[in-house]
Amino acid sequence: MQTKEVIAGYWDLRSKSYGRGVVASKDEEREIWKRCLAPFLAERDVFKALDVGAGTGFLSFVLHDMGLDVTSVDLSAGMLSFANDACIHQKRDLGLCLADAESLPFQSLSFDLVTSRHLLWTLPDPARAIAEWMRVLCPGGRIIAVDGNWFDPTPSSW
Repeated sequence: MQTKEVIAGYWDLRSKSYGRGVVASKDEEREIWKRCLAPFLAERDVFKALDVGAGTGFLSFVLHDMGLDVTSVDLSAGMLSFANDACIHQKRDLGLCLADAESLPFQSLSFDLVTSRHLLWTLPDPARAIAEWMRVLCPGGRIIAVDGNWFDPTPSSW
């Protein structure tokens, strides 16, 4: 089995429990994200956003609430299924696309903003992904990537 198939399979299985956790997120958390993202969007004309590794759509929905036209991509059909259900339930219009963060199916210079939340640590080649994100970014656009060191139990990581 190829590495990407293993990754997609893991997140398809994990989407069942991960989706419940994200659905349980409070409105307060979304408001905090909006306040944190606002300074990065205020200085520029940002209309089209690409949320890479969108999972169940948490950050995509935050960006949509902020008035952006959002396309959400993920390698996991299970995660996108949760995002689609949330779109239907919340009556939102996000573009959902099954795609690989390291090889996007979009033309160059297509987006004003590329976001990623909790994705880079999962990728076999994060540098390739970032190069791909830069390819689809319009001149003057921004990449906002938020990640963490999720599984390092050493005290120095605290």
